[in-house]
Amino acid sequence: MPMIKRLYAFSKARAMLNKFLLVISVRLKRVLAGRMLGNPASIALETVSNCNLNCPGCPVPTQAFSETRVKKFMSLDELLFIHDFVGNYCDTYILSLWGESLIHKEFPKVLNIFSDKFVIISTNLSVPKRQVQALIEWVKKGGQLKELIVSMDGWDKMSYETYYRHGGKFDLVSSNLNLLAESQVKTKVSLQFLDDGSILDFKEKSQEFAAQLGLRFSYTKMDRNFDRNKRDLWPDNKCHHPYESLKMNSSLDLLVCCADPFGALRYANLKEFRSFRELWNCKQLREKRIKLATSKNQFDLCTGCEGYQHPLL
Repeated sequence: MPMIKRLYAFSKARAMLNKFLLVISVRLKRVLAGRMLGNPASIALETVSNCNLNCPGCPVPTQAFSETRVKKFMSLDELLFIHDFVGNYCDTYILSLWGESLIHKEFPKVLNIFSDKFVIISTNLSVPKRQVQALIEWVKKGGQLKELIVSMDGWDKMSYETYYRHGGKFDLVSSNLNLLAESQVKTKVSLQFLDDGSILDFKEKSQEFAAQLGLRFSYTKMDRNFDRNKRDLWPDNKCHHPYESLKMNSSLDLLVCCADPFGALRYANLKEFRSFRELWNCKQLREKRIKLATSKNQFDLCTGCEGYQHPLL
């Protein structure tokens, strides 16, 4: 426990320093030519670029995704390479991007690779019980799960399977939720509900469901940003995402945004760099940082998004 407490304290101190350095980097973006003085707050990895569900609005089940992307599991060798390549430059990994990370055939081994890091996972939880048990066992052995986001969007069989989570099995999800609620992982679980306004009392019913399980409740009103085929144009704004985090898909392509399933703003591939230090402030990324921190709507991908502004800027 003392070791874990020291890890948390160090992580918190580094996060505070990074926030300060990010503010300086953005304010002096042209003087610094887009360089980020600090390290990434997190690295998002698309460990799986496939999914077991067929949710409306999601690009993964579409023909366009199949035609432009390779649906695959990141290999253990690739993940170990990434872990060692990044080293101490980042202590938080998001093991989800597009696809369902818990269907990885070697999921327990994936977790073991990142045992010395903080881990965030997003899942539909309609997965075999053994995968959930593996996550619980990993935490018992000292794995640092920062958050487990469960995409629910329903509170019973009817609402879950017909409203949004097409192909999901509510009984299986419920069984897995009970496993989590009875384990030490419970405090890390957040039930996420997306509401498009078509169901009466959606928020109240979903909130009651989360309360019955004693799990955290997260509610979002679906906005124009959810379905990229129906998005309205947002006013131009600034975006600081590429200053704060790194995103990588299952082909090791580097992206400036997590909402980029087709790689429209891909700027490089991990294998092109000799070190993480070289990657983090490479010319391609610095150029994207300056453009997005100045005017995000110069990119078609970004016109349907309100943009991310760091709270201190």
